[in-house]
Amino acid sequence: MSADERPSAELDRLLGSSLRFELMCGNVTHMRRPHTTGWRTLPGLVCAELQRGRSVLRLGGGGSFRLSGGRALVLPAGALHRVDLASPTGLSRWVHANYWVLHSLDLFSLLEVPPVVEPRLAVLLGEAIEEWVETEAKGGGSVFLHAQRNAFGFRLLALLSAVCRVRPGAERRLAGMASVQAVIEHMRRNLDQPIERDRLAEVAGMSRAQFHRVFTRATGCSPVRFLRNIRLRLAQQMLISTGEPVKAVARRCGYEDVFVFSKAFKRHAGLSPSAYRDSTGELR
Repeated sequence: MSADERPSAELDRLLGSSLRFELMCGNVTHMRRPHTTGWRTLPGLVCAELQRGRSVLRLGGGGSFRLSGGRALVLPAGALHRVDLASPTGLSRWVHANYWVLHSLDLFSLLEVPPVVEPRLAVLLGEAIEEWVETEAKGGGSVFLHAQRNAFGFRLLALLSAVCRVRPGAERRLAGMASVQAVIEHMRRNLDQPIERDRLAEVAGMSRAQFHRVFTRATGCSPVRFLRNIRLRLAQQMLISTGEPVKAVARRCGYEDVFVFSKAFKRHAGLSPSAYRDSTGELR
C-alpha cells in the first residue's frame, strides 16, 4: 500500500481498536472434473490458491479470469462468482473468513483487492492456509487454538495488504458507522426479535425522522435495509456452517414466517435457503 493510500491517523485508530477476525472454514481440496462451484455469493471473504491445475473464474459483472497453478483468487463477501475446473484434476488451498471493524462493518467493504493474485504472493497465501489447516486438524486446547486462529487470520491479512487499496470515501464511511454504533449494536444483539424503527430512534436519542436521515447518511442505506442485510448475511453463515433446519435459521434471523424469509433470502443470495445450503455443501 503506497503512502498516499494509507489510512489517516483517525482511521488507523478505529481500525486498530476494533479489528477482529472470524474464520468460517478452510481446507486443502483435491478436485476432479467436472468440479464447479456454480454461481454463488458467500457471506465472507474468499481466498483460494490453485496450487495445481487450471480453473476459470467468472464474475457476476461479466469479467472472467483463467487461473493456472500458483495463482490465487480473492473475492469480498457478496461477490457473485463461479469457479469451474478446466483441467482433469486440481488442488486448491482455500479459506473463507470475515474481518470486522466496529463489530459489524466488513473490513473489505473499505478496501479494494484484485480478484486474481499473482504467483509469488499466491504461494505465500496457500502456504499460510495449508499450515493453518494442519494446525486445526491437530486440535488442542481451545484457548491456544483460538490464539492460533487469530494469528493465522492476521497473517493472512498482512499478506493481502500488499495488494489492497483503501477505497475512496472509506474514512468517511467508517466515521459514519462509528456515529451510529450504539444502534448497530442494538440490532446485532436482537436479530432474533422484532426491531421497530421507533425503538432504534430511541436508542439513538433522536426523533424518528432525524434518525432515518442520520443513519442513512452514515451507512449509505436505510435502517430497514441495513437490518435486513445483516440478518440475511447471518442466515447465509448459518446455512453454510450449521445443520439447523431452515425454519430455525429463519427464527434466529428474525423471521417468524418461513415463506417471507425464503423470499427475502432468494432476493439477497439468488437461491432459496435449501438450494443455497446444497450449493455450498463442500464448505461444511
